[in-house]
Amino acid sequence: DVLKGPLLVSVVAAWLLGGFLEVVLTVRFGGSLGKILLGLEVVDATTGARPGWRRVVARWLGLGWAAPAGVVAPAAQFVPFAGYALAWFDPKRRALHDRLTGVAVVTRRRNQGLSFPPAQLPPPSLDGYFPGSSR
Repeated sequence: DVLKGPLLVSVVAAWLLGGFLEVVLTVRFGGSLGKILLGLEVVDATTGARPGWRRVVARWLGLGWAAPAGVVAPAAQFVPFAGYALAWFDPKRRALHDRLTGVAVVTRRRNQGLSFPPAQLPPPSLDGYFPGSSR
């Protein structure tokens, strides 16, 4: 009975809107609003460039698939914690959705604040991210 009517529509609409915002902001500005405010950026783990639409959508699906599933089976909301728990044991702090899509969340260079449009942003700092690099 939970999946009837306005509740289902509300959950799916919120999930899609959140996903749309996550994807658009990550492709355009390098991260969601929270990441931007904290000085973090989602980048390709091998090149340091911003990931394309496909990777960002795949990353979001890896993050958010359990939200609507949680309406059907509330225990499904706990599954993403396993993916985040992997980050505790990974030296690069990459969660499962980051590993599967080949991206990393890195800190922007501290001495260069955010400036818009994003084409004027400096490349993200990968210092200390790759083996043999210094921090």
